[in-house]
Amino acid sequence: MVPRTAFSSFSSSLCCRQASAHTGTLCLCCRSLSSFSNYTSGLHLPDSKTVECSSNSDIPHEGTQSQLEIMVADLYRTRKMSSDDALSFFNRMIDLKPTPSVYSFSLLLRAIYRSKHYKTVISLYKRMGAIGISPDRHMLTILLHCYCYLNWGLCMEDRIAEATNLLEVMVKLGYPPDVITYGFLINGLCRAGKTSAAFSLLREMEKRGCRPNVVAYNMVIDGLCKEGSMDEVLKLLEEMIQKNISPDVTTYSSLIHGFCISNQWKEAIRFFYEMMDRGIPPNVITYNILMCALCKERKVKEAHGLLFVIIRRGEEPNIDSYNTLMEGYCSIGKVDVAEKLFHFRVTKGLEVDVFSYNALINGYCRSRRMDEAVNLFEEMHHKGLKPSPANYTTLMHGLCQVGKVEAAQALFNEMKDKGISPDVITYNCIINGLCDLGLLKEATEYMNDMVDRRISPNAITYSSVIHGYCNLGQWQEASRLFGQMMDQRIQPDIVIFNILMNALCKYGKTKDARRFLDMMIQRGNQPDIITYNTLLSGYCLAGQMDDALKLFDSMEAKGLYDSISYTVLINGNFKSGKIDEAIRIFEKMSYKGLKPTIDTYNTLLGGLCQFRKVEAAQNLFTEMVEQGISPNVVTYNSIIYGLYNSGMLEEATRVFDEMVHGGITPNVITYNHLIQGFCNSGQLKEMIRCFYEMMERRISPNIMTFNILIDASCKEGKIREAHALFVQMIHRGEEPNRTSYEILIGGYTSIGQVDDALKLFHYMLADGLIPDDLTCNMLINGHCKTKRIDEALRFIQEMHNKGLKPTISSYNTLLNGLWESGQVEAAKTLFNDMAPDVVTFNTMINGLCKGGFLQEATELFSQMEEKGYLPNTVTFNTIIHGFCLKNEMHSAMKFLHKMAERNVPPDTCTLSIIVDLLSKVQYQEIMESLPKTFLPEDEQEGDIMNISSLIPSIKGHLTSGDLGKLYNKLKKFIE
Repeated sequence: MVPRTAFSSFSSSLCCRQASAHTGTLCLCCRSLSSFSNYTSGLHLPDSKTVECSSNSDIPHEGTQSQLEIMVADLYRTRKMSSDDALSFFNRMIDLKPTPSVYSFSLLLRAIYRSKHYKTVISLYKRMGAIGISPDRHMLTILLHCYCYLNWGLCMEDRIAEATNLLEVMVKLGYPPDVITYGFLINGLCRAGKTSAAFSLLREMEKRGCRPNVVAYNMVIDGLCKEGSMDEVLKLLEEMIQKNISPDVTTYSSLIHGFCISNQWKEAIRFFYEMMDRGIPPNVITYNILMCALCKERKVKEAHGLLFVIIRRGEEPNIDSYNTLMEGYCSIGKVDVAEKLFHFRVTKGLEVDVFSYNALINGYCRSRRMDEAVNLFEEMHHKGLKPSPANYTTLMHGLCQVGKVEAAQALFNEMKDKGISPDVITYNCIINGLCDLGLLKEATEYMNDMVDRRISPNAITYSSVIHGYCNLGQWQEASRLFGQMMDQRIQPDIVIFNILMNALCKYGKTKDARRFLDMMIQRGNQPDIITYNTLLSGYCLAGQMDDALKLFDSMEAKGLYDSISYTVLINGNFKSGKIDEAIRIFEKMSYKGLKPTIDTYNTLLGGLCQFRKVEAAQNLFTEMVEQGISPNVVTYNSIIYGLYNSGMLEEATRVFDEMVHGGITPNVITYNHLIQGFCNSGQLKEMIRCFYEMMERRISPNIMTFNILIDASCKEGKIREAHALFVQMIHRGEEPNRTSYEILIGGYTSIGQVDDALKLFHYMLADGLIPDDLTCNMLINGHCKTKRIDEALRFIQEMHNKGLKPTISSYNTLLNGLWESGQVEAAKTLFNDMAPDVVTFNTMINGLCKGGFLQEATELFSQMEEKGYLPNTVTFNTIIHGFCLKNEMHSAMKFLHKMAERNVPPDTCTLSIIVDLLSKVQYQEIMESLPKTFLPEDEQEGDIMNISSLIPSIKGHLTSGDLGKLYNKLKKFIE
């Protein structure tokens, strides 16, 4: 009796096949279960006594037999007739006149049947029919069995149909099939997945007076169990008992298996005990079913316990028992235990087969122990075991997982060279490995090779290649393949739709992604939580929060949401600056019964710290810990970022120490935050110390680390050190990005080393990086500052030649340079060729005023207004100051009044100009003519004769930017 405690932890389903696209491995209990439906050991096969003539009337009298027929009969009885001999006799007999007896032909067909040449039997039978030889019952029985066997091996629809038709022929010819013949056809139907037809045949047996036996019932029960039709199974079991047909161990094993795969564990255990209560002891196959179920549920220790139960009951565990356990241990990462089981069997001389090797090879591959996997594969060769396609596929998948696609390809070629035909799973393994590495051209070649070999790509094939193209951003190719798949009537599964939607969302094509969602629903593909979360994330990424909220509302209405959905929405609101909404959604989670995950907390902490809500973040951190959620490195990184970004560097350092003492290893992001914090606060020694500490911990700096250090060096004017860091970054395998180049270019231009900056600019272009406006302006400005205007002009032209369009900022910088270098005509020419903005006009007016071209400056001012460009404070200050320099005070006053009329606010520069006016002309006249809006009320009168003595004081107020005191100062003297 098996202890009930051995089954106390059973909880879920048993799958009879591990349909792994990676390994193609057959679950070991399935191999056992296949024997349940293969009842040939319990059936009398056609070459046994039941298909020998059951009465003497079937055998021709010796006086009527030819010598040839007598020879055929003797050779058949002594089993000395090969299939080739039988075929030779057949060809001779079929041409004889008169035609030999059907009995002699039947013996020939039986001999060929015994050699398992089922197709030949069918072919010869058809030749006999063509010349009018009618079959006897035994020939028809043999023929029916041939059709069933061919269906099992070839899975051809028409074989079972022909066998069923043959059954009708037997009835019409007066040869009613017996229970054995019916059983053979029932088994064939069940193995072909036509359980309902098998059930109907079971009923037909009874109508025709042939009482089904336990074997016939068992086959139908097994088929129904595999389909999960457990209600029908129970009815059939009750019917058996009512008809006094006693269930046997096969019946109960099928029942237990069916309930396991239907997740009805209580029922499975109930029938296990019922079986034993009926005095039917479970056999190894029964235990194997339970062991496989436990392993599927990752309860491998309990499954191993059943192995000892088998041994204690006096049963001998079979090869499937051990293989099941090995696969179970490998599935939970305990490959060493599986390895011990394997070697135990080898040292004890117990059988190991290709499934045993495949289980352990698969375990090694899962653990990325590829050297050991390859060695075991070679050992299998040396021991004379022929690797199956599953063995090859398992090893190829493992090699692809670790990026050794070339080795996998070599194995693929070896497989073909040895005459082992790759199947769709094998091709998918190689194609997926190539796609993961971005080798889409080679993957497509393998896909074409599949088609050439008449192996149809399936949904998995297409999903791998489509995913590969999506990863490379080649959306058009991905779309083309999707269309090709649809044209070939390969139904896209939910995985393919999710891949395409994810790619579209990544590139901001949320409308197209939404159309795919609608297409899924129309085609009957039910979107899952991943589908909805993908689109929700896409909306949030694109800042389309209204669409995101509408989708989220529909998800809630369908009950299709999880903590990821809320986390995505929280993140989207933070990115849109909606802090209060993000917090509200977080609080809503608890009302929905969802427990925030570490990712949820990290998202909320990151958002709060980004907006410098550090105190709120610290409170949330405390709440998270109180909820029993342990912070990870991402959590601490968010807090450290928030603290240093808020100027609380000392507190950030304290949190860092707390993190390390808590056993959480900092990563490169952690150190980048600290290094940036020290850089911002000017603590360069601490910054360098932090960098070296990072290196000592063997945490490799990334591009951001180097950019921070390069920027700090440039700001200190240490360009040589900055360049050394730039070179070190490249030597460490980090590719400089646009920011890296821009920082260093800015550093060189700031110290006037324009040539070095220009070299970097060309390196930047060679790396395929497009400079931004600021970089171009820095280079143009650098040329202009060093009076290399011609080179600045050539640089602009070079930008055009390289397909770079200089911005208005770049032109304005060059325009100012031309004025500074006195190239007035060149400046005017450039201006006429430009599409100006306000800055352009200001630059031209400034240049004209400085050059004394006040008339042209005035005309340009008017032109500026006519073209709709509104003069600003700088425009007025420039032209007013120009007139002041020429002592044309009345013109200056005129523009001061225009400035007031247009409500253009004065600044310190404007007031400085006013003071300058006061110091050069009759003060009373100037004060009376100043626009009232430029001075406080009641400042129009007063004795200001002594103002000249206070001009230095007024200028001091202007310099300090304290306009209020300046106004008061002016008012005091006016009063």
